[in-house]
Amino acid sequence: MRLTPSTGGTPALLGAEYRLPRVPKTRLHAEWGGAFWVGEGNYNVEWLLLDERGRVCRKQWRIEAKLHPSERGITPGIAPGTVAEVSFRRWSVQERTADLPTLQRLTVLLHAAPLYPRSTRFRVEDRLTLLGSLASLLESVPAREVRLVIFNLDQQKELFRDDAFTPEAFDRAAQSMSGLQLQLVDYKVLRNQHGHIDLLAHLLNEELSAGDPSDAVILLGPPTRYLDKFPQTILESHAGDLPRFFYLQYKPYIRASAELPDSIEVAVKKVHGRKAEIRTPDDFARAVKQLESQ
Repeated sequence: MRLTPSTGGTPALLGAEYRLPRVPKTRLHAEWGGAFWVGEGNYNVEWLLLDERGRVCRKQWRIEAKLHPSERGITPGIAPGTVAEVSFRRWSVQERTADLPTLQRLTVLLHAAPLYPRSTRFRVEDRLTLLGSLASLLESVPAREVRLVIFNLDQQKELFRDDAFTPEAFDRAAQSMSGLQLQLVDYKVLRNQHGHIDLLAHLLNEELSAGDPSDAVILLGPPTRYLDKFPQTILESHAGDLPRFFYLQYKPYIRASAELPDSIEVAVKKVHGRKAEIRTPDDFARAVKQLESQ
C-alpha cells in the first residue's frame, strides 16, 4: 500500500505478507485486515495485491482524516500529513511550565480488559487504546512520582506493578498485557467467586493505608462485567489526608437501555470518588481537564 499526502511529500509504503496453508475446494471465504495511523489531511491511497503466480489486483482511492468540531482543542499524537505503522503510543516526559500544577504522587490502576465487556478476546485494538490513553494521561497530569498497577479482574490478579514508574519502563508495562488470554480460566479463579472484589479491595486499601499517600488515584479502563455490591466493611478505615479517587471508564459502545454500575464504579463510590464516562477523544480531554481543576 502506498499513501501519498495530497500536499506532496514522500509517499509512505506499507506491506504485509501472508503464507496460506493448502486450501481444499471450499465455498468458505477468508478475510485479512490491516491498519495504519494518519495525521489530519487528505491522502491518495494505492493498493496492490499479488501472489506467487504473479496475479495482481489493484485499487485506488482517497481518504480524509480530520478531527470532529468538538475535538478541535485536542492535540493529536501524530502530525498532519504523516503516515505511520500501527504501534502503541509511549509516554514521554513533557516540559513543565511554571503555571502547570504538578502532583507529588500519582497512582494509576489500569484495568486491562476488552473494551466490550462481553468479549473473551483482548484485542490489539484494546491494548493500543489503553496504552495510548495511559501515555496521554501521564503527560497531561504530571507527577513527580508515579505508581502504576495493571490488573485484570477476570483472572483476579495483577499483571504489572511499578511503584516508581518511568518512561523507560513503559515497554515492560505494555509487554505485561501482550500475553493476556481470557479464554483460559484457572480453576482457582472458579473456586473463588468473589476474588475480583477481594482484588479491588486490596488495591484500594493499599492506597488508603500508604505511608505517603498519593494525591490522586485514577482507575482507568473499560467497565467490568461484574455488578457485585462492594461491602463497606471490606475497606479499612483511615484518618488524615486521603487520596482523591477518579474512575475514567471507557464505553465506546452505545446502549439504549439504562446500565447498572459495575463493581469498579461501586468500589470508587465507597471511597467518595468520581466517575467520568469516556466514549470519544473529546470526552477523555474533558475528563483530564476536570482532573487538573480538582
